[in-house]
Amino acid sequence: MNISIEGTEEYGNQLYSDLFKRILVDLGLANRIEEARIVMLPEKPLFLISVRTRKARTTVRLEDVASVEEKGGNTYLNITKESYAPVLLANL
Repeated sequence: MNISIEGTEEYGNQLYSDLFKRILVDLGLANRIEEARIVMLPEKPLFLISVRTRKARTTVRLEDVASVEEKGGNTYLNITKESYAPVLLANL
């Protein structure tokens, strides 16, 4: 995902970029966003976000994003693609 930030505060730009990425991961949208552009001008005040999404994808199977292992009567799920973690954990 490509995120471009335009703003007058360098420190704030980086924080907003990190925050935006975390929100997308929490919402399970990180793998659906191709590109995002954020414009912040607090002196105006102006705050714009433009997002370009990816094409819809096909069904994702559990085996594609995690490994399942049984040991000693217990079942272990090892998530290998972190962007799917919120959705998987919500479904458990």
